[in-house]
Amino acid sequence: MLLCGENADHDFGFPRFFIGGGAEKRRWGFNERICLLRQKMRRRSLYIACLLTCILSFLLPCACRKADSPDAGITKQILQIPVADGLILHGMTYQPAQPHVATLVLLHRLGADHTVWDPYIRSLCQAGYFVAAIDLRGHGESTQRHDETMRYRNFKTADWLRVKSDLGYLEKALRKEGANLGNYFLMGESIGANLAVLSACEDPEVQGLVLLSPGLSYRGVSIEEEFPALKKTPILLITSEGDAYAASSCSTLKKNASNFCELRSYPGAAHGVDIFTTSQHSFLQVLQWLEMLH
Repeated sequence: MLLCGENADHDFGFPRFFIGGGAEKRRWGFNERICLLRQKMRRRSLYIACLLTCILSFLLPCACRKADSPDAGITKQILQIPVADGLILHGMTYQPAQPHVATLVLLHRLGADHTVWDPYIRSLCQAGYFVAAIDLRGHGESTQRHDETMRYRNFKTADWLRVKSDLGYLEKALRKEGANLGNYFLMGESIGANLAVLSACEDPEVQGLVLLSPGLSYRGVSIEEEFPALKKTPILLITSEGDAYAASSCSTLKKNASNFCELRSYPGAAHGVDIFTTSQHSFLQVLQWLEMLH
């Protein structure tokens, strides 16, 4: 008798055939053809499955790369802005594909440059922000003044305070690019947060501040006395519980605030923009807070 299908004994997927006597022997030719046909169908199905797997393995990664591209739908523009003392201020602007609802300027910490914000640019643009991230004077590419190379390590307090003037030139450049300065916000980390406070004290255009790990004083850039003057500017203070100086400074600033000021403290000891990595929901909360202001 011929056995095939579920009742057949198999070696590596190929059926064995057994011949009995009598009527079964006369049906051998017909049953053999049926089993061979089934074999061919299984092989063809396997071939098609392998082919589809290969095609999908090629197409899907390409689709993912396109979807995950941080530049998708974002117009990037290199900034090179001459300022009063001859320095060329460098940075980048990122304009979303859809009409933007507000402009956000990002100020990095001591010793960093504008690229510390790179992981968050796409999300900010998707939220509708025209984003500008600069290299503070003495950092990154913002180091050339005439024939002189300036480095932040040699800065005195007066050098740091020139950043306020730099942001004024940046604001003019953003206006020419069509940025919406009716809703204009600053977000800074560490000394960049302190500089954002001092700039907002002199610039009525600033509608809100997000301050990551500010200090009462960094490198002579003090904000304790100036902070209460921001009576009409909403402020979000962000710190880590284990970042002792920043946490203590934020507590003092919160007590001295004369306006709408919110303090959010997160576990760990991360400083500045690193808080967004160690407490991932913190960045989303910043977006939600900013959304309330426009």
